[in-house]
Amino acid sequence: MKTLLTKVQYNDYEPGEFTDIAKRSYEETVTLINNFNWEEQRHNTPVKITGPSISVESEEGVLKLGTYYDSKFIIRWLTANNKRYDKIVPDLQTAFTYVHAFYNSGLSTVDMQRKSSMFVKNSFITKPFLYQRNLKRALLQIINGNTVLGLPFICTGIYFLIQTLGKKNAPLADYLPLLAPFLVGLIFTGINGIILLNQYNYERGKQLVISRGKDIFLYGVAGDLCKYQKTNIDHVEVLNSTHGKHLFSNNEICIIHFKDGNTMQTTNLLISQTTLHSKMPLIPFKYVNIRFFQNS
Repeated sequence: MKTLLTKVQYNDYEPGEFTDIAKRSYEETVTLINNFNWEEQRHNTPVKITGPSISVESEEGVLKLGTYYDSKFIIRWLTANNKRYDKIVPDLQTAFTYVHAFYNSGLSTVDMQRKSSMFVKNSFITKPFLYQRNLKRALLQIINGNTVLGLPFICTGIYFLIQTLGKKNAPLADYLPLLAPFLVGLIFTGINGIILLNQYNYERGKQLVISRGKDIFLYGVAGDLCKYQKTNIDHVEVLNSTHGKHLFSNNEICIIHFKDGNTMQTTNLLISQTTLHSKMPLIPFKYVNIRFFQNS
C-alpha cells in the first residue's frame, strides 16, 4: 500500500505551520479529508494559500487542498521544480480524483491554471520554527545602535582632523581635540558591546520552538527543551526604551509571566518582541519604557 506524507493546517496557522503530520495511504487521506471540519474552519477565514487545508507530499511536489469561496475548494499544486498550478473544484468528491491521481503520479496540469510561485513556497513546506541566538543579529544591533549615536562624534573627529592636517607644522597639541569625540564614541561602543555580549552569553545554547497556531511551545537548552502552554501565560512584560533613538534602543528583554507565578525571560537576540507577539496575539503585552535621560 503506497503511503505519502500528509499534514493538516488550520485557519490560525502561519506559513509553514502544520500538524498531524504522518504517512498515510490514499484511503487514509480520504478519511482525513472527510473528517476535517471544513465549514467551521472556512467561517470568516479569507481565501489564501496559508489557511484551512490538507497537504500531501511526494516526489511530484506538494498538493494542497484548501477552502474557497461559495463552499467550493481549491487544489494548489507546487511541483518539484517550483511551479504552481491551481484548480477550483465544486466539492470534495471532485477533489478526490485529483488526490488519487497525485498518489499515482498521474496528476496533469492540462485543466489546471498556472499561477505565480513567487514567495509561496513557505506556505507548502513545513518550517521548524526554531529560534536561537544569532551572531548576525547581534552584529547588526551593534552597528545600528552605535551608528545613530556615534556618527556625530565620528564626523566631529574627522572635521578636526581635516582642519589640523591643513595646517603646516601643526603642533601635537592641535591633534588632541581629535581624541575627545573618538573616545566618547569608543566608550559608547564599549557599553553597548558589553550589554550585547551579556545577552549573547545568556542565550548560549538556548532554543525556543514556537508557532502561532499551536498552544504548546518548547523552551530550554538544546537537547533538554521543556513544554509550556500559551494558555497558562498571564502576560508578557517587554523591557525596552522607546524614548527616542539612542545607544540602548535596540536592546529588548521579554519576561513571560505565567499564571502560577513563574517567569521565563528571553532577549531579542533569541526572538524579537514583535515576532513573539505575533506568535501569541491574544496574550497581553505590557511595555515598560525605560528612560535613560529624564525630562527636567
